[in-house]
Amino acid sequence: RDFALERGAHLVRALTAESVPLVYYEDITGLANLFERQIESLPDIRYIFVLDSRGNPIWSTFSQGVPVELQRISHGTALGEDISAQSVRVNGESLYDYESRRAGVLVRLGLSLATVQATNRRILSYVLWTGAAGFIAVFVLALHISKPVEVLTRAIERAVLFDRELGDPSALTSGTLETMAIADQFQNLLNRLVERTKQLEASKKLAYMGELATSIAHEVNNPLGVVVINSEFL
Repeated sequence: RDFALERGAHLVRALTAESVPLVYYEDITGLANLFERQIESLPDIRYIFVLDSRGNPIWSTFSQGVPVELQRISHGTALGEDISAQSVRVNGESLYDYESRRAGVLVRLGLSLATVQATNRRILSYVLWTGAAGFIAVFVLALHISKPVEVLTRAIERAVLFDRELGDPSALTSGTLETMAIADQFQNLLNRLVERTKQLEASKKLAYMGELATSIAHEVNNPLGVVVINSEFL
């Protein structure tokens, strides 16, 4: 919308500046040539008409005079000191109607929004296709990542339950580099955990042997103590 407004404002400003000397010199032929060239170069121009300071028509693209409904349009958007615009519908088509005043000359221009609307449709189409492609790419990437992550998660859960048969990195060989690196580190951690568990079990066995030796020594020491005491009495 802003682009369409600015484009029309520059166009009507330039046309008004060129129209003023032609109007003052009453060069209607030059005025007609000026506007006809613009209409040929910009096919989205729907109408142009020029009025004097009293509102009398000087030139227009309408063969039967300027329609009354166009003359009654009230412009609500100011685009500059002497330029304004208003969104209208003429013959079922959306237009911007521009008005420019300069040195007692008023130029009115109707510019179709068909070009802008077509551009909007193309942009919307590009956005939709790009969004769909991005969604598919994210979905595929998520599947590619989520599967090895799920395998790794199950392995960690089993490790928490002290399942020693876990830690098979072959299940993650088809994953991403990141998940494979995590799996390698997890496997190293699990190997160290298994080794520490073996050392802990060996320590427990030694502890049991120590407790057994202490119990035996205690059981043997009691009768030996009685024998020593009785021997002293004897």
